[in-house]
Amino acid sequence: MVYTYVAQIPPASVCTYGEIADYLGLTARMVGSAMRDCPPELPWHRVVASGGRIATARRSPELAQQQLQLLVDEGVAVRNLRVVMPE
Repeated sequence: MVYTYVAQIPPASVCTYGEIADYLGLTARMVGSAMRDCPPELPWHRVVASGGRIATARRSPELAQQQLQLLVDEGVAVRNLRVVMPE
């Protein structure tokens, strides 16, 4: 379910673990667990933590930098190493 949802996030958009969890009736932790094993062909980089925080930074600074670069390449606004979330 999580991967089906993530596959539908359009370019230049982001979604939080919590938003996905709410939509699917899961917890954000469950979504995070699923995303750790996310197939590489999915737009994994479009999933961020609350407030636009790059959650991959805890596991790997290199992966976090890759995620930020993919988002910037798509036109997502980033400030202070966080995605600027729409209000």
